[in-house]
Amino acid sequence: MIEVAEVFRRFAADYLNAHAAAMPPSHRRAIEDILDCRTAALGGQVWRCDTCGTETFSFHSCGNRSCPKCHTAQTQEWLGHRQTEMLPVPYFHITVTVPAELRAVLRAHQRDGYAVLMQATAGAIIELASDPRFVGGAVAVLAVLHTWDQQLNLHPHVHCLVSGGGISEDGTTWHPARRTFLLPIKALARKVRGKFRALLQQRCPDGPPGQPASCFFAASTTAGVDDLAGNCDTNAPCSTPRGERCVDLSGRPSSRHRQNSTERKASQRRRALACVAGAEPRAATPVP
Repeated sequence: MIEVAEVFRRFAADYLNAHAAAMPPSHRRAIEDILDCRTAALGGQVWRCDTCGTETFSFHSCGNRSCPKCHTAQTQEWLGHRQTEMLPVPYFHITVTVPAELRAVLRAHQRDGYAVLMQATAGAIIELASDPRFVGGAVAVLAVLHTWDQQLNLHPHVHCLVSGGGISEDGTTWHPARRTFLLPIKALARKVRGKFRALLQQRCPDGPPGQPASCFFAASTTAGVDDLAGNCDTNAPCSTPRGERCVDLSGRPSSRHRQNSTERKASQRRRALACVAGAEPRAATPVP
């Protein structure tokens, strides 16, 4: 299998020459660290067997959070901990997408933008689910941010695992959700949009550093926010009672994702044909 470091050794120099000025420092550091990881550039340690005297040299790891060599074990450990936190109830998978109008704004201000997106998504789900018409209790939410799609195009979106039921305010009663429906999509989209606007202005009242507030909020509160979460899907129950297959949010396709890949490709072809015909179909992110 080709490693990321091998790809960087072949293409990173040309990529940096073309795009380094527009890259965040953390991205450049990640490329440097992955290239140096477990090589002589970081040094290493000599291990000697006390019995036979055999010596083995082990290079140091870079420890960068983006390095697949360093953090595969940590990822698996994190997933294991999340598995133990899952409740013995059905789960729903909710995906909230970011429209094209907002992607450049979020990438330019990742710390504030992504934090607001996560808070708005989780807050909207919890608030709407507390309505007695839907769940009537406090649901459990596990949210994970993905910033790229499978084709490595910038596409920020939040995956949420939501318990199919919630605990009452006094903590004494469990309110189960309906088997195949959790929350109304349009109502959830409105709440996400409203919370996103409010949290963004609260977090950056004067706009982020280096950008006038008038320009920042003009870019982030017009058509983009109006489309935010317009494609969230809440009618996707997980395939197992405890959501084991759904707690694989590390980027690898789950069984449900693989089953839907053919449908997704067909939908992409239909959208491409519609674009050729002059239509402007609404972008959508299928829910695995």
